[in-house]
Amino acid sequence: MTVWRWVQKGLLPEPIKINGRNYWRESDVEALKQGRSGNSGKAAA
Repeated sequence: MTVWRWVQKGLLPEPIKINGRNYWRESDVEALKQGRSGNSGKAAA
């Protein structure tokens, strides 16, 4: 399963876009690795 499928299934929140690149919070990735769903909060502007 790809990262984008994880996002579609709600297992990983949408990435933060910076200069056209996608980034995820380290805590969200670690939560996914531990079998928990990540935060669904938005990044602060």
